[in-house]
Amino acid sequence: MFLSAAVGILVDQVHMGWDDPISKYIPEFKRANDPRDCEEITIRQALLHSIGLGRPQTLLLGPNGYFLGDEVTFVRVLRGTPRLDDDRDQAVDADSDVVPHSESGADEPRKEEKGDVPREAPIGARQETFEGTVEGGSDRVDEGHERGYAEGHAKQVEKRSDEALHEEQRPRKRSKGAQEDQEEGPTKEGPTDTPGPQPVYNNLLYGLIALAVQNASGQRYSDFVQENILDPLDMRHTVVNRSKLESNLNVAHGYAQLQDGSYTRVATEDYTDENHAPILGAAGIRSSVNDMLEWTSTLLRAYHAPTEDSVVREIPTLWKSQRDIDGKVSYALGYYCGYLPVATIGGNGINCRTEERDPSFFDAHTIGRDSPRRFFIGHNGVWSGYASAVFMFPETKSAVMALANGLNLSDAADWSAKILTQALFDMKPHVDLLPLVKREAGAWYRVFCEMLIEWLEHRSVPDREADLHEYIGKYEGFGTRITIFLQEETGRLAVMFNSCRKWTCDRELYNKDVYSFLPLTRDQMLTKGMVDWDDYNVGLLHFQRGPTEEVHRLCWMYDATEPYANFEKV
Repeated sequence: MFLSAAVGILVDQVHMGWDDPISKYIPEFKRANDPRDCEEITIRQALLHSIGLGRPQTLLLGPNGYFLGDEVTFVRVLRGTPRLDDDRDQAVDADSDVVPHSESGADEPRKEEKGDVPREAPIGARQETFEGTVEGGSDRVDEGHERGYAEGHAKQVEKRSDEALHEEQRPRKRSKGAQEDQEEGPTKEGPTDTPGPQPVYNNLLYGLIALAVQNASGQRYSDFVQENILDPLDMRHTVVNRSKLESNLNVAHGYAQLQDGSYTRVATEDYTDENHAPILGAAGIRSSVNDMLEWTSTLLRAYHAPTEDSVVREIPTLWKSQRDIDGKVSYALGYYCGYLPVATIGGNGINCRTEERDPSFFDAHTIGRDSPRRFFIGHNGVWSGYASAVFMFPETKSAVMALANGLNLSDAADWSAKILTQALFDMKPHVDLLPLVKREAGAWYRVFCEMLIEWLEHRSVPDREADLHEYIGKYEGFGTRITIFLQEETGRLAVMFNSCRKWTCDRELYNKDVYSFLPLTRDQMLTKGMVDWDDYNVGLLHFQRGPTEEVHRLCWMYDATEPYANFEKV
């Protein structure tokens, strides 16, 4: 919410434009050998999640809650990310033109193991030459998050078969219908659902917009938000820099509940850092309920009676419905909007497993079915150890805000906001949400169990393990350096990303030339902050051998919605 407001201020000052390409403010985002991939992405499209750019989150936010690179690395990684709407099967090298990707004959054929990657045709991978590493890279990360990160329904992906590993994987589209005619509230404005790439929910693009704000304003993003939003509104309990966070004794740290009922604190120290605009813009601003209610009051006042001295500008544009999500709710710029009653209020968060598995049960728990139609603006955010939900109702100038410092089996903030909304408007009939909460919690637990079952089904450990030293080395691609080394304490292989030692995981043999670092218990997954991992393939590293049988490449599906990526051994 703060990010789109920051852009609105600069648009009002004629320093930015909603339909300006991001590359106008971040020239490094252009890729000289294939400019079409990045040059066309505009500020508006990124805020609407209407771009088919892949989501390399695991390359930037690793297990154990630590960020893996600086601002330069952030841009470099996204610049090298494939477009999921692209059917071209080719590799991209930073020093050459785009050429078809073909290695037939480069490797001698061998029988593929289950879960292995075909060696002669790595899956639709794209490669960008590594241009340096972040030595001693960030070994911190924190629980802050702007109230706006959500997993979204674009995380739904088709199940892969081993025979189809060579095919580009795409998100499964949700059913879409004609959007309801709106009798009041924001209306469509600007480009809407124009032909183009298949949209992918990608909050990392919000990080790019934060850098664009930084460059357009000539200030650090944190300073711009502090001086133009927080200070004028006296939001003293909203933090955008590390020093204020570390000196504050009243911080609700993020926790995860383990299988035995105990709680463990999740490492999130890197999320709030004034020196890292992308992570701050995408998920790093921390606040309190009181401050956020002051913020929502400011937004509602600006919507009804904008004034010259208003802190928030461009609200009519920010809150206009601009891209349909499911025929019932739509994206606005940094928000989503619709009319109650609708089952998918809060649907931009993670409480969607029951909807996927049993839509009739989910719809039966819609609040306000017999109550008057009511326009709302919503915003949900989840991050490791945290969840938030805000619903605003312009007609009554009211808002509901819920924050939670835990994320385990579904989103508690979203449930709380729905319960408060139902009570606020005395909605009829009264709906007991507890059965849906329990069903959703069970569905989330089954997601992990099903992933683990798939992992076990496809595992085929060879009788003899290769010499571990054959795999040791550095592998580079997508602005990322993956280091494979031998742990002295255990004698096992381990993986480290961008020299960030706190992002280190032991690996175990999975198939021939395939090693796994997937957490095998939910406790491990939660403790390591890996809540976004719901496909076992993301935890597998596939090594490829050349004509002389030397290991020369590593292939990794770093996100379940993307093709495998090549990392060359150096």
